[in-house]
Amino acid sequence: MGTLYGSDSSGKKVNKGYICYTSINSLVKELEITPLDFTKTIHIINGILEIIDKGKHPKATGFGNKYIDCC
Repeated sequence: MGTLYGSDSSGKKVNKGYICYTSINSLVKELEITPLDFTKTIHIINGILEIIDKGKHPKATGFGNKYIDCC
């Protein structure tokens, strides 16, 4: 989400980000970010906000207790 904020506040194109694995001695990896990644992230954030605002959960899949977007 920091990348989304950085892109919006600076008006510059953001095409990379970083992830820090705190369980592996704070290992930091660089990630390439595509426009599709931004679209997917905004969709996921909107889904989370819908759950918070309306108490509406995503549709369940046919695989037990998992939601459609679960891995």
